[in-house]
Amino acid sequence: MASSMNRVQMLCIDGRMTAWRVHLAQSFLDRTLGVGRRPAWQRFDVLCLPDCRAVHGFWIGHAIDVVFTNSQNRVLRLLCQWPPGRIVWQREATRVWEMAAGSALARGIRIGTHLDLTDASAVILGRAHRQRCNKSFHDPVRCIGGRA
Repeated sequence: MASSMNRVQMLCIDGRMTAWRVHLAQSFLDRTLGVGRRPAWQRFDVLCLPDCRAVHGFWIGHAIDVVFTNSQNRVLRLLCQWPPGRIVWQREATRVWEMAAGSALARGIRIGTHLDLTDASAVILGRAHRQRCNKSFHDPVRCIGGRA
């Protein structure tokens, strides 16, 4: 059985599961590259950087949406159409989410929105994924790269 780090994670927005596949940037290389050198979102829709409060856009050739969340997974700051070649940070943030430009607002992400992750297997196997979406990302049983 694959570890939870290798499983496909899906994004939940205010307790509603989306079809967005989330990649958790665990390694130094993943975190450094971000979405910059990845083929146009082919394997995932959102990049999540746990334990992070700053990002750069040095190797990005296009604008992206950047979302900063706090320890309760609430959106603190939302940068839409953030241009490449810049650095941005949010002191209170504990996690940063990178996604295609324009997609955050299109999905209803705003300041105060709750973002969370759930296993894709909950959808595939038809389990009650709504309960999983409502659990905190910091649930020690499901903790994936965050602080338990």
